[in-house]
Amino acid sequence: MSHAEFRSWWLDHHAPLVRGLPDLRRYTISVTEDGDPYDGVAELWYDSVEAMDASFASELGQEVSREDREAIGERIAFLTEEHVIR
Repeated sequence: MSHAEFRSWWLDHHAPLVRGLPDLRRYTISVTEDGDPYDGVAELWYDSVEAMDASFASELGQEVSREDREAIGERIAFLTEEHVIR
């Protein structure tokens, strides 16, 4: 799909599903202007890795993951620890 189509799907369809994940503390999407080389970045905040794992093990979490695989194909995902500097 085009970058514009993906942006619409991501913000208008997928984001409302993700927003409902259990124990999700914060969720942001940053969309690139032209989709080159990436369409954007999504950040999901949880209190712990265990909370995140349980969230994605839920029925909704499985649905969100399935949609990701079907719409995105390959994604880059990693866990981070935030250090607030300012």
